[in-house]
Amino acid sequence: MAGDPRAVRSAGANSGLDFNRFAAEVAVSSARVLLHLLSVLG
Repeated sequence: MAGDPRAVRSAGANSGLDFNRFAAEVAVSSARVLLHLLSVLG
């Protein structure tokens, strides 16, 4: 059980990096959709 906190911490760091990458991709695709809508509506 002594190794569990270390494993949880490393897993949390890895999932944090994955979440940051995922959030960046979502932000980019959202920006593309918004720009497309603006160009269509404008």
